[in-house]
Amino acid sequence: MSARIGRAGDYLVASALELIGVQVAVVRADDFDLVAWTPAEAYRIEVKTAGKRSKQKTNQYHFDTRSGRTRRPMSGCDVVAFCALDIRMVVFRALAAVPTTSTLVPAQSFSVGYELDSWQAAIRI
Repeated sequence: MSARIGRAGDYLVASALELIGVQVAVVRADDFDLVAWTPAEAYRIEVKTAGKRSKQKTNQYHFDTRSGRTRRPMSGCDVVAFCALDIRMVVFRALAAVPTTSTLVPAQSFSVGYELDSWQAAIRI
């Protein structure tokens, strides 16, 4: 994935959070890309962006859920944001609910209203 696609995903996720009433800052630290604040807590968010649907399974998006240049399992974030850049939508999941190497997200998971629902579910765990 190009750096341009990754940056676009960061800003799309930040925009989605702002639109549902969550304050957010783009920080691009080693283990996370955004920090979001609710009245109760701050959350570190790792953004994973897919520019298009999986070539093998057109009804799913494939995300590499490893971190950094060494491709180690993610550990320094609280929430993972899966960004489908081609349709400009986001699904959030708590880190504990994310597999260690790759994640397939069904295309139908990216729907109007699910950004808020998935955010609320991700921060409850």
